[in-house]
Amino acid sequence: MMIINPRHRHMSSFSFLSLSLASSHRTLAADDFRCYKDEDDGIFYPVCNGRAWNEYCDGEGDCRNSNFCSCESAQDFCNTKSNPCENDPYPTCHGYITGYDTWMLESMKPQPLDCDSSYGAPVHYVDASCCSNEGLYFVTSSQVGGFEFQYATNDLTAGSCGAHAYAMSSILCDPNQGRYINNDTITVCLSSCQQLFDACGLPGDNFVDWANYTDAESLCKAAWGGFFFSDGDKRPCQLRPYGYPCGAQVYNVEVVSGDECLAMITPSQELIKYHSDPFAQRPSECFTAGRGAWIMPVVIASGVVGGIICLSIAVLFIWYCCNRNTSYHPGSTNVAITEKPVLNTALYATTPAYIGEPEVPVVAQPVIKPIPVPSIPTAPMLEQLTVKKAATEPKKATSLFDQLQGGAAAEASSTEVELTFEQKLSLRELEGRKLLGAINDQEFERLRNKILLG
Repeated sequence: MMIINPRHRHMSSFSFLSLSLASSHRTLAADDFRCYKDEDDGIFYPVCNGRAWNEYCDGEGDCRNSNFCSCESAQDFCNTKSNPCENDPYPTCHGYITGYDTWMLESMKPQPLDCDSSYGAPVHYVDASCCSNEGLYFVTSSQVGGFEFQYATNDLTAGSCGAHAYAMSSILCDPNQGRYINNDTITVCLSSCQQLFDACGLPGDNFVDWANYTDAESLCKAAWGGFFFSDGDKRPCQLRPYGYPCGAQVYNVEVVSGDECLAMITPSQELIKYHSDPFAQRPSECFTAGRGAWIMPVVIASGVVGGIICLSIAVLFIWYCCNRNTSYHPGSTNVAITEKPVLNTALYATTPAYIGEPEVPVVAQPVIKPIPVPSIPTAPMLEQLTVKKAATEPKKATSLFDQLQGGAAAEASSTEVELTFEQKLSLRELEGRKLLGAINDQEFERLRNKILLG
């Protein structure tokens, strides 16, 4: 356990932890410092961001002899002698909680939380808190010994009850904490306890059935340190002996009416939804009141632009499909033909295209003349060719029959005997047999003479 309560400005052990804390704090855009209390004179002085907590600017010698006053606010303090920490509306934290077993007693003013912390964006107390991001995590996860709740089931979300229990637990980080923790008692508002009771009910409804409370006031008292111990002194020490309430000796809870007390921040509907649905987004003050407020407008604008783009694409797609369905298609019996515009034939092809589709420029191809193919001579053509050839060439026998006929004619002219039709037919038959090799030359001559001599 580490309890930090520095009494000297340059205490080395304090500087070590201060450096680690300084790196995890987010500050408001208008603030470039935090406030540190000098225990020697009890006055708070500005500490420029990035410096250790005890490297504060005193507005006097530090302005000339150190670099502790390098930020704008500290420089203004040096010039005007107006201490910016004296106008801090919040009191000193009774205990600035930095972990489950570390805190600083009466040495810190409330500090802004880091929206980019590894512990997640804080739900409440972004501008000023008596807990660091790590301390807030351990306080709200029931590991310190403040307001702790045990549920009747393993469902730790618990809807509205879980959201109110979360808000009640985080009351230890309220920037007014130092005003309402005195001696060994923390003073809380009855109205907050009543909201918690209305959301969670009697033992067994949401919390364990063996919890010892009957109304709003007894609920807050029973939850301080946890439901496990309903009797005895130093209740926070029985379960969490190393946490801030036990170590700082804050043993008791006082519940009062009115507004002079610590009040929890009423859970928003977003926080209730987050505790009802484990997949819901965790709400945070980082996304409201100007801190990251641009995120939602950007998301909304992106959604609108995306919707417009999708709608435009859908309309163009429908128009395209409908236009294709009403275009000319060969073979269609129900078509709507629209007059086509006159095209520049020098640039575009003259062949028709579907209506609604762009004309595609066609590059003119060179005309290739067909090569004439010689035709096959017909019968009249053959006769003409034969006559023409006969007129230009002397007639001669081209077959044995013609030769025989010529020889027979010669013999007939000498004997004045003309061959009969049967003789001519027999001679042609004899010629065919010779051509086929059925008879030899001698046999052909013998049979020829026989036919001629009758």
